Amino acid sequence: MTRSGVTTKSGITSRQGLMRDYSYLDQLAPVVLFLVCYQIFDSTELAVISATAWSLKAAISRRKRKLAIGYWIPCVTVYLIVRGAVSIAVERGWVDFGVSAEAVYFGIGISTKIILGIAAIGTIIAGKPFVLWAVNTLLQPIDTIASHPRFTRALRNITWVVVFHQFTSSVCDIWLYNNSSVTFFVIIRIAVSYGLTFISMMMAFVYLDKVMSSTPEWPGVIGFIFPSAAADTPSASADTPSMDAGINTDTKLAS
Repeated sequence: MTRSGVTTKSGITSRQGLMRDYSYLDQLAPVVLFLVCYQIFDSTELAVISATAWSLKAAISRRKRKLAIGYWIPCVTVYLIVRGAVSIAVERGWVDFGVSAEAVYFGIGISTKIILGIAAIGTIIAGKPFVLWAVNTLLQPIDTIASHPRFTRALRNITWVVVFHQFTSSVCDIWLYNNSSVTFFVIIRIAVSYGLTFISMMMAFVYLDKVMSSTPEWPGVIGFIFPSAAADTPSASADTPSMDAGINTDTKLAS
């Protein structure tokens, strides 16, 4: 059985290409641009424009490389434009929410995390957990794995962890913003976010591997993430004579 997806001559599937091409530069550049413009030019407007512009560039480049996932990238693009436009409007005094442009810019981001957490709860209630959809879309597991009760139950539980993370991180962001400078808030937020995301992903895969270990079709967590690498690894049974074969040979010689 094979997974769906286009395979290149080098054996890399389109899913693996998506994971490989996801650039860390596109994640870090908006943060760096925001900090540089905010500190050097003392302009929230310029900081918002530069960070938004790079984020839009990243979204468009992924779209051109056909790495978009349905309507996800267009929705993110619209969100970035609206978030940047509202923040600039506050900075120029066109609208007044009673708070600074920085508070509006980061407040929209924090509110979005809370909304996504509520939406994730909705996907669980609807019987279509968000993490299950994401894994099936990005990793494209074989049907026997994707439809296995243990697999769907595990990813539903992981979706609950995502909900907890969204709400907890939102509360921490609010406290941090109210008790630190904008620069310190941005730096600590991105550092903690990367750390927690990495740890959460590792724990999720370990949990999934433990739950699915007794399933015959389960290739192990490495084989699940990188199926071509697992397929290229020769099996022990194919290269090494079994003990039973040796015993049978010895018995025939003795007779």
